[in-house]
Amino acid sequence: MAMTQKSSADPRLAHNEEQVAELARPGDQVRADKVKKIKEQIAADLFQVDSKEVAKSIARRWRTTPTIPIDPYLVRS
Repeated sequence: MAMTQKSSADPRLAHNEEQVAELARPGDQVRADKVKKIKEQIAADLFQVDSKEVAKSIARRWRTTPTIPIDPYLVRS
């Protein structure tokens, strides 16, 4: 028996193809599309915050933000 590849009718494969296509686009275009989609959802009062996206964003910013030392003489007691 020969192994056959999954057809594009498989929803899991179609979803993966969409993700690959989205990741292949330039970053600015992906960001612009995401902002446009969110603005449309807010205007239609359908926007829901995705907690996973928020957590990813916080973690990404936390990892890339340099630690700034606090001068003890500037802190009021």
